[in-house]
Amino acid sequence: MGLKSHYTLLLGIFSLLLLPTLFSLYSLGGVLKHYERSEYLRIADFDLKVLETKKAIDSLKIKKIDDELAYRYATLIAKYASVFELDPLDIVSLIYQESSFNPQAISPTGDYGLMGINWHYVGRHRVKDPRDLLTVETNLRIGVEMLNFWREFTRKNTNKDDVIPFFFNHYNQGVVPKNGDYAKKVMNVRKKLALNQILIPNYLLAMERHDPANISP
Repeated sequence: MGLKSHYTLLLGIFSLLLLPTLFSLYSLGGVLKHYERSEYLRIADFDLKVLETKKAIDSLKIKKIDDELAYRYATLIAKYASVFELDPLDIVSLIYQESSFNPQAISPTGDYGLMGINWHYVGRHRVKDPRDLLTVETNLRIGVEMLNFWREFTRKNTNKDDVIPFFFNHYNQGVVPKNGDYAKKVMNVRKKLALNQILIPNYLLAMERHDPANISP
């Protein structure tokens, strides 16, 4: 075999070895185009929202919720809170008031699951069977949708600057709330969660955000 043929053979082998690498880099480049800086920041913000929501759930110290389950709940709450631009702490507070985070909760008045979805007024229009409301994600999706509905209803029908207590009451009692006791209970939980977020430093969140601030205790 001549020298030229030898070099041609080596070049062919080298090309075959290099092709998978070039293909991988090309594919990676295509993937990275979908993750521009703005998209990356949006994803990072969502991750932060999940961690903050989990921190709120953890602060409630519910015995039956382990770390994995708290993260699952936090992810779903953050997901639907983002869809409707609601504060995850509002949702956590309402869930705690409705069911104490018991996904199998059923009240005598026909309220089902985490967010206490009433079968007669809401559930039967969205699912085929009442027990479908005991599915965690289904319940959260419908509950957050209804909370958003009552928030918008309250914004249009009240002159009050702070609409939060009012839409909690509407969520629980419909168009004409009989009293404000329900909202007071939810707001008490909400205030405790907010205070915990302020008073208990979360070093994990600071590290996740690569915060240059001092993160030592």
